[in-house]
Amino acid sequence: FRSRLEAMIADEAGKGRFWSCDDRKMAGYPFRIEIECIHARVKDSDASQSEARLSRLGAVAQIYDPSLIIIEAQGPLVVFSNNQQIALLEWRSLRSSLHMNGNKDPDRLSLVGDDVSLQFQLRGQTHNMATTHGELHLRLKPVGETLSDDVEFAIKAAGLSAEMMPGPAAQVETTGTIEHGKYFLNLKGQEALETWRQAKGRVQLDLLKISRGEQNVDVTGSLALDDQRKISGQIDVSGKGLDDVFKSQGLSKLSGLQASNLKVPLIFTKGFLLLGPFKVAELPSLY
Repeated sequence: FRSRLEAMIADEAGKGRFWSCDDRKMAGYPFRIEIECIHARVKDSDASQSEARLSRLGAVAQIYDPSLIIIEAQGPLVVFSNNQQIALLEWRSLRSSLHMNGNKDPDRLSLVGDDVSLQFQLRGQTHNMATTHGELHLRLKPVGETLSDDVEFAIKAAGLSAEMMPGPAAQVETTGTIEHGKYFLNLKGQEALETWRQAKGRVQLDLLKISRGEQNVDVTGSLALDDQRKISGQIDVSGKGLDDVFKSQGLSKLSGLQASNLKVPLIFTKGFLLLGPFKVAELPSLY
C-alpha cells in the first residue's frame, strides 16, 4: 500500500499538484490500513502558485475492502494564491468517503460536514458563508457495466447563510450531471475548463431548490461555455418571493415580478443574459 500511495503522489506531481506532510504515519496492518498526515499541504505549479494547507488529514481502509477509503480532516483549511490568503474554511466535523474502481481511479466521492464556515476574498472584498449541515456526493455516471465521462452530483445544505444573501437561513438541494466532468479530475484550472468546453461539456441541472422563509425557488436547465468563454444555455426559475433573489444578483429589472408560481426563463446567449427578448445584463468571460 505504501508503494501505491507513493505512486499516487507521483502521479499528482506529474499533473502539477504537489502533496506533502510535515509528519506522515502508517499503521493498522494487517486488519486495516491507516494513514495520518500532520500539516498536509498541496501546492499547484500554475502561475498563481496556489496552495492549500490543512492541520491534519487521516485516511482508513479496511483490508477486506481497500477500494473504500474513509477520510477525516481537522481544520482549518487555508487556501493561498500568490502567497496571499484567499479562503479560510472551518468546521466542527468533516468526513468523507472515496471509492476507487478496478482501474484504481476514483469513481465515487461523498463529503459531509457540520457547522461549516467559509471566509473568502472576491474582487477585493471579504465575504462569509456558513451552513449547519452540508453534503456533497459525486460519482461517475454508470452506463451499463462501464463508467462514462459524465459526473453526477447531489448537494444539500441546511441552515445556509451568507452576507451576499441577507435574510433567513436557506435550505438548498440540487442534483444534476456535468457532462464530460471527468476532465476536472485529471486536469486543473483553465486547462480543465477549456478542455471541457472543447469537448462540448454541459451542466445539466435537474433541480436546484431553495427554501428560505416565505421564499421558494426552483431552478432547472442546462448551461455550457461558448467560444468566448461566456456562459450559454437556459435556466427556468420558478417559485414565489423572487424579488430578493433578483435584487441580490443585480437583476433589479426583474425585481418587480411578484406573481405566485411565476416561471421565468433566463437565456444566456451571445454574451448577454436575456429575459425573453429583453437584454438584462452583459456576461463576462470566465477566463
